[in-house]
Amino acid sequence: MQSSTIVVLVAALACANAG
Repeated sequence: MQSSTIVVLVAALACANAG
């Protein structure tokens, strides 16, 4: 697993929660 992938997933979840 790459850290970059995790960061992108977390960012997407945060964006979805905010939306």
